[in-house]
Amino acid sequence: MAQNGPLGAENDEAGGQDSVFRRRISSAEGPSASAGAPRERLNSVPRARPRLDSLRKNRPPFPWFGLDIGGTLVKLVYFEPRDITAEEEQEEVESLKSIRKYLMSNVAYGQTGLRDVHLELKDLTLCGRKGNLHFIRFPTHDMSVFIQMARDKQFSSLHTSLCATGGGAYKFEEEFLTVSIMRDKLCCSRE
Repeated sequence: MAQNGPLGAENDEAGGQDSVFRRRISSAEGPSASAGAPRERLNSVPRARPRLDSLRKNRPPFPWFGLDIGGTLVKLVYFEPRDITAEEEQEEVESLKSIRKYLMSNVAYGQTGLRDVHLELKDLTLCGRKGNLHFIRFPTHDMSVFIQMARDKQFSSLHTSLCATGGGAYKFEEEFLTVSIMRDKLCCSRE
């Protein structure tokens, strides 16, 4: 009879291993090993190489940011890549350079926008890229100013998705789409 392990993975009756972990026969086993049952050792560190390769193939183009649009406050999170190669920098379009420069050279945006420097996460690895995570907030009533800035900075030329959550994601969906801020898609989720 099978049992569920601590992670909800199935274990076999003989004290088997959670399917989350790989089995690997230790180097002491082999033709000269004793006739008893083979000794098994947990390898809880998954192989990183194939996963990183698939992340590189499937990761979205920059900029990486998301919005939580609440009733009174909009929270924006922005991933600033710090491991950009010279080749990537040459290929980077002007509008992306403009966005990154604007977001990183300011702590205050207009009259009400603010980057919370004390919340910054430095040297974070996200989808195989190293960088910093920045948090910016502004009042929801200034959403039209943000949309105009996105238009001015040519966000729509970047072939990106806008990930947004909160009630405002639905409230402002039409406005985002009608101003062509996002060319591909607008992903909204409600908890």
